[in-house]
Amino acid sequence: MSRDEKKAKYEALLEKFSPQFHQDSFQFELLPFNEFLELAEDIKERGQLEKIEWLEGKILDGRNRYLACLFHGILPKSKTLPDSIDPFDHVISRNLRRRHLNAAQRAEIGVRILEREKIKAQKRKQATQFNGRDGKNQPVSKASVRGSIPTTEGKEEKGKAIDIAADKSQSSPKTIRKAQKIINAINDDVEIEEDWKNAKLGRSSVEEVYQKFKKKEKLDQTSSSKPQEKQAVREPNLPEDENILQIRKNCLNLRLAPCPHCMSQIFACLIDMEKGRLILRDHCKKDCSDFNY
Repeated sequence: MSRDEKKAKYEALLEKFSPQFHQDSFQFELLPFNEFLELAEDIKERGQLEKIEWLEGKILDGRNRYLACLFHGILPKSKTLPDSIDPFDHVISRNLRRRHLNAAQRAEIGVRILEREKIKAQKRKQATQFNGRDGKNQPVSKASVRGSIPTTEGKEEKGKAIDIAADKSQSSPKTIRKAQKIINAINDDVEIEEDWKNAKLGRSSVEEVYQKFKKKEKLDQTSSSKPQEKQAVREPNLPEDENILQIRKNCLNLRLAPCPHCMSQIFACLIDMEKGRLILRDHCKKDCSDFNY
């Protein structure tokens, strides 16, 4: 089977079975195709060493193993997890232990954990706002609520959200904060998005991307702080003039609009529907000349 045929087979399997993947399993990306082929060959030769884990009828952990087994016609070995586990925490702990992640990948996971821990903290705060009592009308210890986060094993993790995120992602608070700023800027900056992808591929570091982000941020702040040059008022009788287009809309709705020449007063306007033109009347006090459009 050629490489193209193998890739087509893999993509067909992915399209067919991806609906069976649990939403929290997407915290980590699927293996690149080359690595998937290596995994598939390893399972073919040595067998499936680790079971695929299902939760709520979906694959929570083991998507790559599942597809690799099907790729070679092998029946996957599976097990069902109890409904009591936290799927997000389970996926994070399993994959951080198994995968070889670089600093950027760990930092991105840390950002996701941080956002989730903040939501947990907000829920705990809301739960204690009713006179410091729980749903059974029993006193709740503030110390038992603040800074304590239940894990999948039922234990309590104490500390600030950023420290918990750093510990779980095997990153540092400082690196997570930098990654958070970079990720927040991605939606508005295609270049930063590409730089961050390269960092996750190991082609650059978190610090390199962050310094580039800070430099661009500083340039944006400098340009926005410069006094804006006063723009000349465009002639309102030009067809492409935005003021005229807005006046046409306002006239249809209210028959009132600001004078496009000086933008200072309100005047009445009429529309000559037969000739398809806009006639402005009762101009402002700045002696704006009459004009038709």
